Amino acid sequence: MGDIFVKRSIYERSNRPNNTSELVTINFLQVMRLFGKHKDKTTKLQRTLLQDEEETYISGRFSKEKIKSITHLSDDSVRIFMIRYRPAKTKVEKMNDYDMLLYIRKCYADFKKL
Repeated sequence: MGDIFVKRSIYERSNRPNNTSELVTINFLQVMRLFGKHKDKTTKLQRTLLQDEEETYISGRFSKEKIKSITHLSDDSVRIFMIRYRPAKTKVEKMNDYDMLLYIRKCYADFKKL
């Protein structure tokens, strides 16, 4: 990686005499590359948080209590049912409570056949 400071010669001519602030300037492209490395970590953290938020949203709508009240399955069976028939976030977003009830009943009918 290159240096972020660009050194200028003290012998370069400047329009302003006796100006020491022009001896060293900052290469902003190098500074952006330096901070760009941390951007990947932030994006990874954001992706993880968004994924956790999606899982929480799905778990809230497709909850163990709701499934137990509709299907009357035992704890172990509910766990297996939830893993097998867990809907995608896009599908859950399109469902209202009645659609979710119908989805659970349909999945339970399939589950009983197994």
